[in-house]
Amino acid sequence: MYSQSRPIRWSFWFPIIFFEIYLNGTVFLFAVGPWPWPVQNAPILYAYLFAAHLFLFGGYALGVVKKKPQLKVSDSQVSRTVGWALTLSLLMLIPTSYARSGSLLPNVIMGLTDPGAAYTDAVTRSAEGGLSVAIEYLRILLSPILAVAFPVTIATWSERSWRARIACIFVLLFTVCLYVAMGTNKAIFDSVFLLPWLIGMGLVTGRVVMSRKQIRAVAFAGLGLLVLAMIYFAYGQIHRAGNVAISSAFGPPIYIFADPSNWMTSAMPSFLRIMIESISRYLSQGYYALSLALPLHGDFSYGVGNSLFLGRNLEKVFGIDLFPGTLPGRIDTLYGWSMLSLWDSIYPWIASDVGFVGSLVVIFIIGYLFSLSWISAIRNNSPFSIALASYFIIMLFYFPANNQIMQNGESSIGFLIIAIVCALRYHVEIKPISFRWLKRDTDLSLKKSQ
Repeated sequence: MYSQSRPIRWSFWFPIIFFEIYLNGTVFLFAVGPWPWPVQNAPILYAYLFAAHLFLFGGYALGVVKKKPQLKVSDSQVSRTVGWALTLSLLMLIPTSYARSGSLLPNVIMGLTDPGAAYTDAVTRSAEGGLSVAIEYLRILLSPILAVAFPVTIATWSERSWRARIACIFVLLFTVCLYVAMGTNKAIFDSVFLLPWLIGMGLVTGRVVMSRKQIRAVAFAGLGLLVLAMIYFAYGQIHRAGNVAISSAFGPPIYIFADPSNWMTSAMPSFLRIMIESISRYLSQGYYALSLALPLHGDFSYGVGNSLFLGRNLEKVFGIDLFPGTLPGRIDTLYGWSMLSLWDSIYPWIASDVGFVGSLVVIFIIGYLFSLSWISAIRNNSPFSIALASYFIIMLFYFPANNQIMQNGESSIGFLIIAIVCALRYHVEIKPISFRWLKRDTDLSLKKSQ
């Protein structure tokens, strides 16, 4: 229906162009930004990053040019899936708030007035276990359907009922308030990152209908949200323990200070300088950890060394000590670079399982699968393709930090199951395997085309 139009074809290539610019921009920030990272093997580091970005582009390009079948999903199936996803999301809001913040409703006031204390309380609560852990495991079991609610509703906004729209907005605002109450930024930035992609996807496919004036208004609103998120991020950094943001310091293990004469920040007022230095520290510190990891070799990690959640559970089940042998664990032991409180970038996490040469192959596959999921989300009305593309977008934004999607149970299991579902559906469409629900959707599609 949509695959032959020029805007659709152009939109196939936009994601990789954007992320190549973004990822190379973070490397540029690492090289010439305000932090004097003490890198000893810069040529090897930049050569590896160049190769990684090249492999990412190559995998994505292969997905674009590869011939793909036109899959069909009925509108009623999408509506039912979104309905279940939103219902379960609403039911899980209060239990999740209690598990993560100790309150049935998010204490936003505490999160705004003392984000440092709120963050410390959230970390302590997570470590204590008990009912909080039980609720989190329930979310893990429901993760494949919970992951559908927000992205699919936004990407198909004009096709959703007013009830679904209100439910989606409520879930989004409640979740953001919860993370504010916890003194963390993740939900805020994830929402800011995803919203323009999902709205853009809907505009391209015609599932979000807006006038040019409305598009401009939404664009300005999105930019405003990004600025507010950055301000809140800086505010939270100022109130974190240690006052490192105020003193422009990066503490243990390297003890460096941001360059006050750096071209980016030297002429800025204090708060803006702190904001830029903090963002730069978050976006670039992982590359320093990568420089430490490149000469090292990790132990065999059973294919789960890339994931804190999967690795921790493997350790509990088999009684092994897995993570000290991974690359993030090695640089933690050798250099004091904490694998739990500092960024390593995604690359050492992947290389813990397959080595740095193998990591380039994995990055190629990530680019390829991202391409397939993005194009399938645009060409087909598939809820799980939209959810999978959303996972990849978040993953790529966090490439300079860590393997974000695989670090906690809900996103790990949700991502893996949805990826398997999408792969099976792709296989089913190519091979003549009979599934009743698939045959029903195919018959409906044929009737519509006639």
